[in-house]
Amino acid sequence: MRLTKKVQDQLKRFGANIAAFRQERGFTIKEFSKVTGIKEEYLKKIEIGKATGLTMSKIKRIADFLRISVIDLFDNI
Repeated sequence: MRLTKKVQDQLKRFGANIAAFRQERGFTIKEFSKVTGIKEEYLKKIEIGKATGLTMSKIKRIADFLRISVIDLFDNI
């Protein structure tokens, strides 16, 4: 399934939000991976907007680790 340009842009902004929150808190991808249980490579794909199969469970783990609400991850999307 090919994603529309609009959806691709939204995924990039979503990933950029995650990367910004992670970096603001001083965590590396490796630390992020270890605590969330999500593989480093997959986290990298999420942050650049290239991940497929992202579930609400993973989004919730990411938000919990960053100590923010899930809604915050979708800001400016």
